[in-house]
Amino acid sequence: MSDRSAETLAFISTLTAASKQAIVEDALEHYRRKLIMESVLDAYCALEQDPTEWQSLRAEFEELEGPIADGIG
Repeated sequence: MSDRSAETLAFISTLTAASKQAIVEDALEHYRRKLIMESVLDAYCALEQDPTEWQSLRAEFEELEGPIADGIG
């Protein structure tokens, strides 16, 4: 870890009263989620470029937006 990163970690730890380990674990979890969301967005954008697949997805969305057969409402 670079000196700058260590200093930033110590600063955040002091500021939040969280342990350095907890801060790193939280940062890694946020980064993991960010990567997943970027991957989903990339796949969604690629799908949008294929008119046939895009229309198929839109039709599926429309089907899912209908009423639920659960007897409520």
